[in-house]
Amino acid sequence: MIKTAVARKNLNTPIEQELLENFKNTCSEYGLAMNTVIEAFMRDFTSGNYTITLSKNGVSLKRED
Repeated sequence: MIKTAVARKNLNTPIEQELLENFKNTCSEYGLAMNTVIEAFMRDFTSGNYTITLSKNGVSLKRED
């Protein structure tokens, strides 16, 4: 079976510095590229598997099983 190349786009968005460093370190601990983890989350999120709650205290995200 021949795989075809997937079109790619760059994502350029500001991220809280400490969060980004923690994310980089955690991805490294698992031996995963950051984009692999981000793409997996984006696929899961766009499938409607999360509930987002907005409040005065901020935003919370809950995964629906």
